[in-house]
Amino acid sequence: MSTVNTHISAIRALVNKYSEAGTPYTDEFLYHLFSTAASRLMRQRYGNNRKTNNWDVAYYCIALEKAQLADCANLPQCSVLRTKCKIPKPITGKYTDLIKVYTIDHREIPFVVSEASYALKYDDILKDALAWSMMNQHIVIWNGDTDRVIPKAVLVGGYFEDPTEWAAIPCADETGLDKDYCYNIKQSAFPIDSDLVSPAYQMTLQMLGVVLQSPNDRQNNSNDILQK
Repeated sequence: MSTVNTHISAIRALVNKYSEAGTPYTDEFLYHLFSTAASRLMRQRYGNNRKTNNWDVAYYCIALEKAQLADCANLPQCSVLRTKCKIPKPITGKYTDLIKVYTIDHREIPFVVSEASYALKYDDILKDALAWSMMNQHIVIWNGDTDRVIPKAVLVGGYFEDPTEWAAIPCADETGLDKDYCYNIKQSAFPIDSDLVSPAYQMTLQMLGVVLQSPNDRQNNSNDILQK
């Protein structure tokens, strides 16, 4: 996979090739259009619960902390574990968001809607097992050890509308100690299936109003029209 800068350079080269106007666009603007196109294509591919491509899914180890929720599980106050940082918005599929949460040893943690978390204690399977919900952009872990903060961290994997937002979030080790930032815009690969890169470029050019036809071809077509 290629970095953000590689994709931007490729798009800029295509604009130079197929447009007489040149590229008076900033890198930020081209990235916005490209990430929008990539998100749309990934949603079309995986939005119907199709199995994701494990080669292109990025996993981030995020530290947990003890937090007090003013209103959870129909109680006036309770303690839970939640991610220290807010999580970037995942791509939304037809039935669910394209995000999963795992333990450090890569066992998937089941998702529950926060409103149903109170019922976990009545579930023979989940009453003593970890589960997670998304609340106020934080991942909340139910049935964790809030006194000792166990687990210390979780793995977050999926497809996100703007993967570069992970560049502002520190990743942790298995002990919950923050290390380097999760994403390096200059070095980290942009997560997109390889066969969707070309369609994403084409969609980006369409949003720019650039027709995939060289200036010479356009001139020839114009001459043909004038001669008719």
